[in-house]
Amino acid sequence: MPEATPPGVPDPALSPNPAELLRSRSYIVLLVFGAVIGIPVAVVAYYFLKLVSECQQWVFVTLPIDLGFDSTPTWWPLPVLVIAGVIVAAVIQYLPGTGGHSPADGFKSDGAPAANELVGIFIAAFATLGLGAVLGPEAPLIAIGAGLAVLILHLVKKDAPAQAVVVIGAAGSFAAISTLLGSPLLGAFLLMEVVGLGGPLLGVVLMPGLLAAGIGALIFVGLDNITGYGTMSLAVPNIPAFTDVTGAQFLWAIAIGLMGAVLGTGIKRAAQYLEPIIARRRLFLTPLMGVVVALAAIVFEQTTTHGAEQVLFSGETTLAPLIQNAGTWTVGALMMLVVCKGVAYSA
Repeated sequence: MPEATPPGVPDPALSPNPAELLRSRSYIVLLVFGAVIGIPVAVVAYYFLKLVSECQQWVFVTLPIDLGFDSTPTWWPLPVLVIAGVIVAAVIQYLPGTGGHSPADGFKSDGAPAANELVGIFIAAFATLGLGAVLGPEAPLIAIGAGLAVLILHLVKKDAPAQAVVVIGAAGSFAAISTLLGSPLLGAFLLMEVVGLGGPLLGVVLMPGLLAAGIGALIFVGLDNITGYGTMSLAVPNIPAFTDVTGAQFLWAIAIGLMGAVLGTGIKRAAQYLEPIIARRRLFLTPLMGVVVALAAIVFEQTTTHGAEQVLFSGETTLAPLIQNAGTWTVGALMMLVVCKGVAYSA
């Protein structure tokens, strides 16, 4: 039985040869459109990340003070994460698209979402990120970027061919995460794995994608210069120069890599075990998972000298301060962060 074509990828038997497409005039049009599409997608991605940051600040810092507390109460994440669970469960249950693919399935792309699925993806992602439910913005931005790019393509040309939809959808994803990893090229390597394309078709997608990523990065940098909001990146600034490698450092790198692989596998398997259980009573059990995430953050805050945001927020917010202030972290606090963050990720 022949292997099925992945979702979002046109059937090769029905599509033009990729090598012929690369030499055609229509491919030049795709390149130009990919560059143009990078502009609105990058603007949407930039302000989505800024909106998430503002929501986190308001919910976890400003709102408790406005309600009369001297500071954010220890128990504050509990009601916030329950609300996040209710919103996400309702989006999955009642809106088209189930809020995007499940994080338990791993980092992947099922092709560009339909236009009517974008609202659900946006709401679920914003509730998850803005209310501190641990996950990062990479997967939502990939989906939103692809969906928005294909929507614009269909507004311009309703009968766009299948390969054009794949290429422009991928270009939208490239533009949306162009600065998240600190460089458009790093984002391109990530998306080559996520999109799951190979062979000649990868070359067809890669050129418009890289062009869109470059345009997207320029838009992020330009908006940062205009607004001063930053580029919302995982890149850590002002890291000291690293010139010498010792044997001990080399061995530590191997050990940490192995531990990371074991820990990541454990988190994923725990999530996959929980997923079908939660799906049976989603509206009740998803908020309960919010309670688990909140309790993990509270336990971390109570057992260390660091705040719950280290568990609740994604790397764009917490990674750079953690590395730059490494001297204030004990081994015990780092181990607690690994344990509590791992529990929260699984939930």
